[in-house]
Amino acid sequence: MHDRARGFTWLDASGTGHDDVAVTIDPSGCTAVGHVIAHDPERFEIFYRVECDAAWRTRFVSVADTLSHRSLDLHVTPDSRWVGDDGEPLPELDGAIDVDISATPFSNTLPVRRLDLEVGESRDIVTAYIDVPSLHVTPDPQRYTRVEPNVYRYESLDSDFVRDVEVDDDGFVLEYPGLFRRLGYDPRRRADAVAASGEHGSAPVRAGGRESDEARVLARLTVVGGTATGLDPVPDTGFGAEGDTARVVAQRATVRRALRAVADPSSSSGEERG
Repeated sequence: MHDRARGFTWLDASGTGHDDVAVTIDPSGCTAVGHVIAHDPERFEIFYRVECDAAWRTRFVSVADTLSHRSLDLHVTPDSRWVGDDGEPLPELDGAIDVDISATPFSNTLPVRRLDLEVGESRDIVTAYIDVPSLHVTPDPQRYTRVEPNVYRYESLDSDFVRDVEVDDDGFVLEYPGLFRRLGYDPRRRADAVAASGEHGSAPVRAGGRESDEARVLARLTVVGGTATGLDPVPDTGFGAEGDTARVVAQRATVRRALRAVADPSSSSGEERG
């Protein structure tokens, strides 16, 4: 498998918030670093990092909120045990394989890729659900059903919430009705493609936007042994107010470098610019 880099921006349903994320995929797994700003219904700004192994199983999560100065790190051991940032195990998350950060549709890519369902197939899962901005973590039972080649039905198994989520051919969200839409994606393109195909859901859809320049940036964000060009690991600065503030600053620099490398592959991956 070749190393790949993707860059996305999702807009929230209010049109006032956005999620910028840079994703790298290599033979050892996937790393995503993102920055979310939201204004409605609640104002927050978070930076997040998610690391997965080659099977798309979550192995590390870091989330930091710039407004509250709260932060959270979760590690997953080789035997799939979740451990908090205080080093203590979290047995309530036993059975969870994927993280689900409420503020980003990147979370949906993890079960989509990991389960690799056939059309018509369903699977029940449990996620480690991180509520934003509280950063409270709970187990969350969910069901994914692949209803079309590029459409997955998400169902919450402890509520009546159901959505048909459209993804691109790599499993990244194009539209999450009522919550998120990827910048540059026009749902009318899918309707036109389906109509032209003569068979509902049979035509794959490619979205526009920054990922169209993907070939130019494949070598920009290659993760090797926890380090990356333009995507440096966030240092562990400790806990408490001062440590959390330092971690937020470090995460902001990491995300800016990563997103700049995706958006402008000719830019330097060295010194951070303000």
